[in-house]
Amino acid sequence: MVRSVNKKIALFGGTFNPPHIGHYLIAKEIIKQYGISKVFFIPAYIPPHKDAKDLIDAKHREKMVKLLINKEKDLEFSDFELKRKKISYTIDTVEYFLKKYPDDKIFFIVGSDAFYFIDKWKESEKLLKLVQFIVYLRRGYPKEKIVKKFPDIKILWAGHGLINIASTNIRKKIKNGVNCKDELGEKILKYIEKNELYK
Repeated sequence: MVRSVNKKIALFGGTFNPPHIGHYLIAKEIIKQYGISKVFFIPAYIPPHKDAKDLIDAKHREKMVKLLINKEKDLEFSDFELKRKKISYTIDTVEYFLKKYPDDKIFFIVGSDAFYFIDKWKESEKLLKLVQFIVYLRRGYPKEKIVKKFPDIKILWAGHGLINIASTNIRKKIKNGVNCKDELGEKILKYIEKNELYK
């Protein structure tokens, strides 16, 4: 089998706790904006920089991500971090995908709230040389704030005020009995209700 070369693929990491419409829309926007062939959704088993106390079981997050991407050809689920069953470091994930897709250009999608602290990430200097970051804007972390802190890092930008949905807020709403169908979509909402998650 001849594998096509020089494609652009993007890695979308995060806890996806839960995954929501915002994640989907950001991925689709980036595909269109930067000519990405495929976005891999890669849920973290244990995130190194987030409090994991509200993190639900990996199997539920896996199933919900699969419901979100709905077998679309330009979106794909990866269990790379989940199957390792330990703290998920971005550098390990990026190196794995670089080896798996040596002929392709690899990007990494991250929110501006997380990217602001990239200097605290494991092997951040090496990571910034290995992969091109696409940063989507989140409330409280505007482009100007990121550029001021990292004036020498080349960043590609996305989500210019487009999405203002946060998993943290969704979890709070569910706990308080608020309907989150607009943020989650019907399939994920039904899955959460069926499995009594985030109560």
